[in-house]
Amino acid sequence: MVPYDPDRHDADMVASLIFEADPEMTSLVMGGREKAVERFKTLMSIGSSPWSAENITVAMIGDELAGVLVGSLGREKEVADRKAAEWGRALGLPWLLRSVRIGMRMAKAVSRDIGDDEYYPLALTVREEFRGQGVGSQMLRWIMDRHGKVVIDVNIRKRDAVRFYERNGFRVEAENTMRHKGRVYGNYSMRNAPGNR
Repeated sequence: MVPYDPDRHDADMVASLIFEADPEMTSLVMGGREKAVERFKTLMSIGSSPWSAENITVAMIGDELAGVLVGSLGREKEVADRKAAEWGRALGLPWLLRSVRIGMRMAKAVSRDIGDDEYYPLALTVREEFRGQGVGSQMLRWIMDRHGKVVIDVNIRKRDAVRFYERNGFRVEAENTMRHKGRVYGNYSMRNAPGNR
């Protein structure tokens, strides 16, 4: 695990992996893959963004980028959220208006009680060709070794992801859902149990 370096790591691949962490929920706010990747690349370059380079860590296997982790402590996320208009302007007025509209509903589908000292991953994903090799578990252990307490939102339709976190000592604490265009979207709020590392 190394800090993301825009000069060394492929920004397109990193942004694509951030999108892949949860394409269903991400598309609601960021648009389809192509638009989302471009938007994430913009956000990766803005210091006040939750997706800024300083909040990205990459898993490397040799010279290959194997996975991406984006996250911050609860207190840092709260500061970034308060600056949403700042980084939202960088994405343009049409996106900002769209995100505000859906953002009110999205707030119902994400964890709301993140402690200041709890780490909150926005994305944790492994490239397809490296899956099944323990990369995701190593990334999760890396987080827990550094931060101890972790809260993550996991899409309610991603049963494999829920099982992955349960195997790694997490438990479902809440189911947070919202309705959009007649469909239910949502996440399980999952927390690691103390001592389960």
